[in-house]
Amino acid sequence: MVAANDVHKKFKRSTALASVPHSASAVLGTRPYQVGYVQHVMKQNAAAAVGPYEKAAALEPGNTLFRTSLGSALADAGQADRAVEELTKVTGAEGYSGWQAWYYLGAAQLKASRFKEAAVALEKSLAVKPDNAQAEAFLAWSYFGLKDAANFKVHGAKARTLGYKDAQLFDRLAKVEAGQAIK
Repeated sequence: MVAANDVHKKFKRSTALASVPHSASAVLGTRPYQVGYVQHVMKQNAAAAVGPYEKAAALEPGNTLFRTSLGSALADAGQADRAVEELTKVTGAEGYSGWQAWYYLGAAQLKASRFKEAAVALEKSLAVKPDNAQAEAFLAWSYFGLKDAANFKVHGAKARTLGYKDAQLFDRLAKVEAGQAIK
C-alpha cells in the first residue's frame, strides 16, 4: 500500500508541475540556472553547467539570461556550433537589446575561426556596450583572422587603452603597427 501511495504522490507532483502557469515557470527555472551558474562561473566547469542551464532554458524558453548563459557555457565547453545556434536564437528574439548574447556569439564564432561572423557579432555587442575591453580584443583578433590590418590596429589599440592584458595580442599589434603584414 505504501508503494501505491508514493506513486500517487509522485503523479500529483508531476501533474502539478505541468499545470504551473507560465509566470511561475520562471521561478522553476531559477534553481537549475543557479546550479549552472555555480558550476560555470564559480567552479569554472562549463561542461557541468550545460545540463542545468539547458533545464532552466527549457522551463523558461523566453528567458534570454538563461539562454545566453547556456550559449556561453556551450562555447566554453568547446561546443561552438551549439553555442552559435543557441545564441543566435537569443539575438534574433524580438526586442533583444542586450550586449551579452552578441558578445558570447562573437566569442563562439571566433573560437570556430569564423572571423567575419565574429566581427559582426562583436561590433553589435560594442554598439550596446562600447567600453568592453575583452570584446575589443576579440574583435581585434577577428580582424587579424580576416587579415584586415587597419581594423586590427584600431581595435587592438582600443583594447590596450581600456586596460586589456594579452601579451600575444600586443606583440602582434606592435608588429602590425610597425608595418609588418598580417600573414
